Amino acid sequence: MSKEHLSQKTIYIQGMHCAACEVLLEKEFLKIDGVEYADVSLSSHSATVYFQPGTKFHFKKLNAGLRKLNYKVSDEPFDDRSKPKLFKSLTVAVLVLVLFFVFEQLQLGRFVSLDGRVSFFSAFLLGLIASVSSCAALIGGILLSLSKHWQKKALQSHTAFHSSRIFSFFILGGVLGAIGSAIQFEGIFLSALLVIVVSIVMVILALQMLEFEFAQKIRLALPKFLSSGIAEKSEKGSAAYVIGALTFFLPCGFTLIAQGAALASGSFMAGAGIMLAFAFGTLPALLVISFTSVGFGSKPHLSLAFNQVVGIILIFFAFYNVNSQFNVLGLPSLSDIQLGGSRSGNVESHANYEAAENEQVISLVAKDFDYFLIGDSTFEAGKPTKLVVDNQGAYGCAIALSVFGLMDGYHLLEPGENVIDLGEPAAGNYKITCSMGMVQPVIVTFTS
Repeated sequence: MSKEHLSQKTIYIQGMHCAACEVLLEKEFLKIDGVEYADVSLSSHSATVYFQPGTKFHFKKLNAGLRKLNYKVSDEPFDDRSKPKLFKSLTVAVLVLVLFFVFEQLQLGRFVSLDGRVSFFSAFLLGLIASVSSCAALIGGILLSLSKHWQKKALQSHTAFHSSRIFSFFILGGVLGAIGSAIQFEGIFLSALLVIVVSIVMVILALQMLEFEFAQKIRLALPKFLSSGIAEKSEKGSAAYVIGALTFFLPCGFTLIAQGAALASGSFMAGAGIMLAFAFGTLPALLVISFTSVGFGSKPHLSLAFNQVVGIILIFFAFYNVNSQFNVLGLPSLSDIQLGGSRSGNVESHANYEAAENEQVISLVAKDFDYFLIGDSTFEAGKPTKLVVDNQGAYGCAIALSVFGLMDGYHLLEPGENVIDLGEPAAGNYKITCSMGMVQPVIVTFTS
């Protein structure tokens, strides 16, 4: 029967935050006897349903079925005064972020170093540290932003994500160990671009959680005629399996260190064991995120406040990640404000490298979570150049050094002297930072 011959009704919805909600709710409305069509709109937070004359809408029963999805419906618009106060949510979010920075400042990574002979306990410990530091801004942020999409089958989806993540780390870690040191991850530009794109999506989802009207008009979804079929697969957890497995390739600095140790191990089982132990180390913190999102998502009176807190945290994590990737790509960033010129510290280099004739040397000390430039910061363009790094105990992301424009990928620093050939650099400014851009950059300049 066509819409012209059907009755229609507007149903108002509370709890919508993304385009995926439209597909889920349309499927729920179509389960009502007599309803032939349903058109749900995120921008208006309402649904237009087309039904056969005589169809009864029992909102109490309908809300009972939608409670597990954290939606509420009514035949009248909802009162905005029932929303939680943004100030309270902002306070909670700030407290969470303060804890994040406290763990960062503790610099726990200095107590763990990995090489090809690493113990599985050390890899597990590194995973624990990673899960409450810079990796939380990326992996934790992704998990938080997806929680809303997984509310229909939350337990199954989160279980699929974590189990798939652990399995992929085990298998791909074994592959790295089998390959040995024959390869090393490259593609810094593509990795940085991936993180920036993911971060932009995180911002849009966060603004939708905070119910900004303009953000809710942005569709991060396929056309409905395609997404309805895909949504069914997502509900079954297949999307969560894929996303969990792909986190192996996200360029968290601590993950890169574990992957480097797996490469150096030289065997499938050793590499698999290192990455498996690392993945289990990250699990407790990620499980806290999962259980928190599931717990609050199942309580409608707390869910809106939780979405506000998560939205604020996601926006911070997203900008934190984007700023770091700008450092990786050598672009202007907020980190430049703190630079005030090239960084130097009250440290001395113990490197003994002797420059060849007509060769210039950039001398750098890597210590804790910092890089310190020793001597000049300005050099001659087009002249053979070596970067000599004295690693005096760098840890975390700082162990994977990157100079975009002068190096194709990143260089895993060995203890002591590291000599890196930069070729004959073109004129310009270059940022020396870590593979994730989270180490405060050192700027070197090449002039014609």
